[in-house]
Amino acid sequence: MSSSSSKQPTASGSSSSILALKAMVAQQKASGKRELPAQRSTSQNTSKTGSSGNLFTRPNKGVAQRMAKDEAEWAKLNARTAESVEEKLKRKAEIYDKLQKGKTGGLTNAQLDNLLVDFDGKDAEDSSEESSDEEEETGERHDPSDPMVEITDEYGRTRQVRRSEVPRGYFDHPNQPTTDDYDDPNVLRGRNISNFPVYEPSAERVAKIMEEAIEDPLSKHYDATNENRAKGAAFYQFSADEETRRRQMAELLNMRDETERERETAGVEEGPQEEKESEDKVLSRASAKRKRDLEERRALLDAKRRKKAPAQGNEQREDAQKGDTSSLDAMDFLAKMSRELGNGR
Repeated sequence: MSSSSSKQPTASGSSSSILALKAMVAQQKASGKRELPAQRSTSQNTSKTGSSGNLFTRPNKGVAQRMAKDEAEWAKLNARTAESVEEKLKRKAEIYDKLQKGKTGGLTNAQLDNLLVDFDGKDAEDSSEESSDEEEETGERHDPSDPMVEITDEYGRTRQVRRSEVPRGYFDHPNQPTTDDYDDPNVLRGRNISNFPVYEPSAERVAKIMEEAIEDPLSKHYDATNENRAKGAAFYQFSADEETRRRQMAELLNMRDETERERETAGVEEGPQEEKESEDKVLSRASAKRKRDLEERRALLDAKRRKKAPAQGNEQREDAQKGDTSSLDAMDFLAKMSRELGNGR
């Protein structure tokens, strides 16, 4: 019994371990079957992507070359832009330094008047010697638009300087010498400069206009056809012929006289009228005239009624008399008939 009892736990333990092992093997097989298709698809996608790339991720042909070309052109353009900007900034800095030292800097009088900085009130930080040293260090550039001019400074010394370095207002004074360029009559400088061109006719044109004015008659009237504009409602174009013009003016005067007569008969007074107040309301002259006409009409009707009243009374009396006579005749006729009847009996 002891042997049987010792073998029973071993058999039960081995059977349970075998069942657990089978369950683990089945679970591993199932998980391997599920992971196998996913691994295959991943490997296939990886191989395709590495070889030719996806349709949506694969770049177009020639894009890399175009991008490289664009980058090279942008680099050149940026370099040129940077150089031009640097050159402009240097030129502006030079103009600012010259203005700060009391020079024109190549600007016109109008530009100097519109400056936002009062350079005349500021003290110059550098002297003329320092500015010349700076020019020697940087290297003076010969600008054709900034030639050398000869001036006389405040000490009476004649100097050769650039036009941009001439003090402001130097050439505005008539006593100052000017260069050949400034003697050009076709060039206006200083306060004579105008923003709008002014037309000045030549001597031949003026003489021609004077001749045409002399030939034209002095009695030339206004001609509205020469003007392209809208006239007023009361505008009247007279004829160019003198006789027709006089006849038209006479007709207008006659029409005016006729209008004045009609207004006078209607009782219209000229000019502003004073207000006439009454107890009820202010009556105009036309309404007063209408009221007088009504009163006259009423009086005429009353007179006609009074004339008809006596005639109607006489007719009534005649009718009454006729009625009396007719009644008497009837009585006589009845009496006569009664007498005849009595005699017959």
